Amino acid sequence: MTKYHFKKKLPEKIKELEDDLTRFNEEWYQIKTEKKIIENKRFLSIFAKDILKLDQHAREIADLNTYKSSADLIHYILNTPWGAPFVASTTLLDAARSFSDEIPLKSDLYHLLKMFIQYSTKCDIPILQSLKMLKDEIHLLSA
Repeated sequence: MTKYHFKKKLPEKIKELEDDLTRFNEEWYQIKTEKKIIENKRFLSIFAKDILKLDQHAREIADLNTYKSSADLIHYILNTPWGAPFVASTTLLDAARSFSDEIPLKSDLYHLLKMFIQYSTKCDIPILQSLKMLKDEIHLLSA
């Protein structure tokens, strides 16, 4: 793919990333408010695919100076094990990648989300706040 072709599709790529971040935030809110949703295998499968799409779309625009720091931060957040308010042995991205090979209710993704539910009643998860802010930042950059 040539750079010209990439630039021609840039507005679409930015829109995809904004949509991915919106969907991710909506799904997190749904997890927080409907705690039993993580027991729904279809929901877990969709959420895993959405995490993978979010990372893919962030990496696609990471080469552009205007969006580089935001895109890199999205990838970093998805690709870093959580350390606060609880310690996780895997990342959201790795949990999403391995989801299709695991039994849904025994998957790494399920266990991460279960820990999130346990701690989200006590405090906000910093990376989730960061992803919300990044959505707004990318929207402002694209305006």
